[in-house]
Amino acid sequence: MSPRSVLALASASFSSSIICSRSRAARLRSVTSVRIASRAFHSPKAVWWAMIAIGLGLLVLLTTAPFWSLFGDARFTWFPNIGYYPKSLLGTDVERVSNAYPPTVCFLLGGIWTIGAVMLLRPALQRWLQGRRPWKATIAVNGVIMTLFLWHMTAFLCAVLVLWPLGLAREHDSTAAWWLQRPLIIGVSAVFLVGLIAIFGRFERPRSRVG
Repeated sequence: MSPRSVLALASASFSSSIICSRSRAARLRSVTSVRIASRAFHSPKAVWWAMIAIGLGLLVLLTTAPFWSLFGDARFTWFPNIGYYPKSLLGTDVERVSNAYPPTVCFLLGGIWTIGAVMLLRPALQRWLQGRRPWKATIAVNGVIMTLFLWHMTAFLCAVLVLWPLGLAREHDSTAAWWLQRPLIIGVSAVFLVGLIAIFGRFERPRSRVG
């Protein structure tokens, strides 16, 4: 979605309110709103920030139990044994309802705020990639990107098997303990993933032909 598209939608909405307004004061307020929207969305950064705020804000809201309590017991019919959208965007065996099968609106919201964040960081990332070392690292990772994609969950499983007997990696919700264990779990998973890439990464790179 380009800034012009967002501006066009906002202008169309406000224009319709101008047409429907009978009083002169209402028309003036509508015109002022259009001008404010035009200035706000003149810069692409405003659009990217809006995407982050809308996507992330609604995602948190839809996966929060107190919000769905407003709908009473009917929510348990929509989401059996949960009563609201699951927090995980991946299919798990912990919750009866999955955000992945089939994809829910939470997937869409996750994509909206992620795209907004990437586009907001794009200028800084482009400058960073002008350096020789970051660009070489990017090429190296992309050289084994399919191996990384295929084996990252196996690496995570290996990390859980190692940490589980120690009483770690057992949190199912985003509690304080869950957040504190993230660096450890990610680090142990990365160690296993590097080993798996060292074993299977060579099959992804084409063999050099001699002669």
